[in-house]
Amino acid sequence: QFIPSIPAQTSGNVKNELIPSDTTAFSLYSDSLSDLGHNLDPQRIVIAIENHGGSLIGEASSDWNIDPISNNVLWETMIYFFGMSGAPAMAKYKLDASGWIERTRMDQRKIIVSNFDLLF
Repeated sequence: QFIPSIPAQTSGNVKNELIPSDTTAFSLYSDSLSDLGHNLDPQRIVIAIENHGGSLIGEASSDWNIDPISNNVLWETMIYFFGMSGAPAMAKYKLDASGWIERTRMDQRKIIVSNFDLLF
């Protein structure tokens, strides 16, 4: 998610498509990861490792706090991932993915990524 999030808005492009809200864009990005075969369920990883003799020692959530100025390389990398995976998902719903990326680049905001750490 971006902090702060921006709501949907019309793009004003030739097709007059809707630029999705940040919430919608990130939801579609998450869905696209599942569609592409990414595992988003930490429990599946635990089961797989335990089935091969490993033991879970600890687990915890750890949000990544990615600032566009102090962590610019990581911020740009995340924007690249959002564009490459999220844009096709947005296009399915006739949303203006390039407008969303453009708005994101013009109004750079902190990205918060929910992460879950597993220690074996």
